Amino acid sequence: AQRAVDCLQGQYVGDRYLEASLSSGRELRRAREQDDAIRRGVAELAAPPFTGQTGAVRPPVPSDRRDFVVFCHATPPSVLAGEFAVDDLGVGRVDLIARCVSAALFCSHAVRKSVRVWFLLQPEAAPGVTAVCCDGGAARWLRPDERTIALALRRALRGEGDGSGWSVQRFDGVESALLHAVVLANDGARLPLLALHLGGAPLAEALPAASAGVVLAMGDHLGFTEREEAALDALDATRAALGAVPLLSSHCIVIAHHVLDSRV
Repeated sequence: AQRAVDCLQGQYVGDRYLEASLSSGRELRRAREQDDAIRRGVAELAAPPFTGQTGAVRPPVPSDRRDFVVFCHATPPSVLAGEFAVDDLGVGRVDLIARCVSAALFCSHAVRKSVRVWFLLQPEAAPGVTAVCCDGGAARWLRPDERTIALALRRALRGEGDGSGWSVQRFDGVESALLHAVVLANDGARLPLLALHLGGAPLAEALPAASAGVVLAMGDHLGFTEREEAALDALDATRAALGAVPLLSSHCIVIAHHVLDSRV
């Protein structure tokens, strides 16, 4: 030990000067106790991958059904084929998708297992809609960061799904894709459909008095097209607002969760 002290004493690490000395037995025991306390704290707070279980006692996560539907526009063919780089997620707005998944499914050290988030991906010129769904009740091996979510999305779009909660389906138009997300995916049960719109009533007032769940539709950074507005109207969507200031889609999801959580 003394030899190690002699080697370190007076050395430089970058521009830092080192002073080394032997610790006493008391100092060593104190350092070990502090290290053990830190390890216990980290183990208690660290959330295992997508289990929502920790050593800490936490309030239960609401279990009412919530489906978020995000209309995505001008999706490049490369994204639809799952051929995009995770180092540049702004291309094709994959970053928006990843943030919405994180906002919809995750809360602190827990996962909202009764929540699904849908993305209706529409190419710029070609017809058809690709509907991508991530189900919090079935998803595995996800983390809240954009890169991990983007990798899972890429595997799903490539048809490399492994039962991790992602599904991809192709539809002729936005009407059939929306109908599937609202009704067919809920075993034929018709949940209240609300569409976020600056001209709507406040979300807390627009929500039905009693319901087993809700479907909340929103646009991406381009909002809704006339065809999407017509599809929503055909399903008797109620317009709801989160204020007078346009917000990011992922932020809308977080605020909507807060409003819905307050009702449970």
